[in-house]
Amino acid sequence: MDAIQQERDTIAEKESRWSNIPSAITAADGLRIVFIVLIGLIILLRQRVIPLFGSTDLVLRTDPMYLALVDQNGKFNRKSFLSGLFSLVEKGVVKVEMTDSAMRFNGKSSAPEKTLVFHLQQSSQIMKNLLPHEQYLVTWLFKGRAGHRKFHLHDIAGPSIKGDKKDRVQVRKQNKFVVNHEAWHDDVLRLMIEAGALSTMLSKILKTAIIFLLTILMMFGFYADGAGGWGIAFPVIVAGIGYYFYIVNPGKKWPAILLFIGLFFVGAQTADAIVTNATLQLIIVGAILFAVIPKALPKSITALFTKMSIVKFQMKTKWNAEPPHHLHPEDIDRWMIRAYLLNPSRNGFRS
Repeated sequence: MDAIQQERDTIAEKESRWSNIPSAITAADGLRIVFIVLIGLIILLRQRVIPLFGSTDLVLRTDPMYLALVDQNGKFNRKSFLSGLFSLVEKGVVKVEMTDSAMRFNGKSSAPEKTLVFHLQQSSQIMKNLLPHEQYLVTWLFKGRAGHRKFHLHDIAGPSIKGDKKDRVQVRKQNKFVVNHEAWHDDVLRLMIEAGALSTMLSKILKTAIIFLLTILMMFGFYADGAGGWGIAFPVIVAGIGYYFYIVNPGKKWPAILLFIGLFFVGAQTADAIVTNATLQLIIVGAILFAVIPKALPKSITALFTKMSIVKFQMKTKWNAEPPHHLHPEDIDRWMIRAYLLNPSRNGFRS
């Protein structure tokens, strides 16, 4: 009789759990809708086609370095240091002009005939007024250049001929440049965060919340499906291991990819087909949301308005690269600088 009663109790417990299956499906579907809405909002924020509001005049009046960081959502970009250089140009610390490309690029079909050269204006008063990140940029780019106090873009273009000694020297110079560039970019991004313009913490919170909510919903799905203790804990174990590798490898994509592959595998283990489908759909949408969240998000109304103003400016330069005729000569230079820095193409320094 005890065995029969125990069997009845087991069946009753499973039926009680199975009664939660509709709730688990509803919760997964509801969270999926929330994720889809967030995906739409973030894509709307990151897109470069529809300027919801903004002013191109604001773009012309805003520091190029600020514009570049907001435009790239705090992400490191090959042109990042150029925004700092052009910021110094507009402050009168540096002058810029076009010059012939280096001799080592002669005859190369992919090399431009002209390149930019920046001249540092040697004034003790100017140097005293520089901010720390500006001093770092000046020291890094102009120090030790045979007293010429100038910087050519071709200095970082990489080797023109592979396999010789000059090639190895150029590669070392290029690697050192990247290290300094990333250090300077991180410093400027930190200043933007401290100023309240951008927030990397908000992005981290959103990504952590995605993993946490997916794990909770998967645990509930396993519980409703009648899984045992280890089965319910399985999503926590996989998510915990994946999240650990994600946080100890900042900036790497593979930990997040492995994490969602692991969650997808775990989500496919439930017995109820409807629960499985709802869970897998939720994980896929969660992975998309995780992927579209940028490194930094606008934190202030000013940064958000600037972001939309940049989109408006980019749309104008896309259809008409020439600056408007009514602009003042100084504003024409500003227009050309921003058209170069904010060009969304992937052509790097040749855009």
